[in-house]
Amino acid sequence: ICLYFLVRFCLDYRRIGNLLFSLISLAFFALILMEYIRAFYHYPYTWHFTRLHIILGITILIALLLPAFFSIQFEFSRKNIWLTFTVELLLILCSFGLFFLGYDIVTMWIMLIGFCTSLYIAFVAFSDRIRGSLLAIIGIAPIPMSVWYWYSYYDYIIFAGFGHLTLMTLIALALREQEQRRSRQEALLMSSRLEKELLKKNIQPHFLMNSLMSAIDWIEENPSVGIDLLYALVKEFDILVSISDHKQIPLEQEIALCQAHLAIMSFRREKNFHLQTFGILTEEQIPPAILHTIIENGVTHNTLDQKDIHFEIHFRQERLYQEYYVFCENGPTQDQESIEDGTGLQYIKARLEESYFRRWELISRGREDGWETVIRIFRS
Repeated sequence: ICLYFLVRFCLDYRRIGNLLFSLISLAFFALILMEYIRAFYHYPYTWHFTRLHIILGITILIALLLPAFFSIQFEFSRKNIWLTFTVELLLILCSFGLFFLGYDIVTMWIMLIGFCTSLYIAFVAFSDRIRGSLLAIIGIAPIPMSVWYWYSYYDYIIFAGFGHLTLMTLIALALREQEQRRSRQEALLMSSRLEKELLKKNIQPHFLMNSLMSAIDWIEENPSVGIDLLYALVKEFDILVSISDHKQIPLEQEIALCQAHLAIMSFRREKNFHLQTFGILTEEQIPPAILHTIIENGVTHNTLDQKDIHFEIHFRQERLYQEYYVFCENGPTQDQESIEDGTGLQYIKARLEESYFRRWELISRGREDGWETVIRIFRS
């Protein structure tokens, strides 16, 4: 079990719960070895207290790791985690006052404190209707109850109980993966629907007619500018149609789409929309039209009266993730919640889920001088 959860953690470093359960399993394995080594190896008597100290240390480790595992699984708030662990540490320290009754009593009480703390966390999660909390209660509850009534069989109850807890954890893991597969399928369906919505939104008569009317006005006043607007409009539609059925496209093509859209809106709004890029790797792949959608939101919701408005796109690569950073000067003017309800960001989230299943993060927030959007993609 230790190796199984360790491999799962190596495949996804963000799942810290897998690492903790791997360590818990390893600790129980070490505890079994230390408990029963005397049946296979007749060590000198001077080693006896060393062995008891090791057993005590492993027990304390398990008592701390178990609540930590369930806190992460059920996404306990940082405040609740600190409060819970403070109380648990105080109870563990109080248990050392029972040393006059022997090592076995102390280790039993410390183990019970760890399981009871975990049970408390599971009950809180159950009251919040968090998925998997009922299985956690079923896995944990029999252990302290059995030890309380049959404490003379403590060793057997603990090891058999941990086997039962492991079984419940594996069932919860299977159910969670089933839910993830269903979520992935729903994301694919939503991405397909939003792909059509994106095309409809950009080829809708309102946008097209406004753009053509602007082109007519410009042709009457300055024919060369009107022709440039028509070329920009054709270029944007050409790119949109060619990429709409692709799962990912080169970043260079995405930047070209953004530039074409800003060129159109510069003519229509009679402003100068500027786009600067930093650290762009042209062959890097990205889901289609997600940066374009962010830029479009920045233009649509921007109410600036100034002539020049600047946009920035940064691409960064870190050890654990890569990041797209988009900055819009002094816009949007709406609050984050109302913007996130729009079709644009729904489309972005669906595309990210389709390509990077639960390995992405989207942050959209205001700054004093504008609005920033961060798309963070974690490495698998």
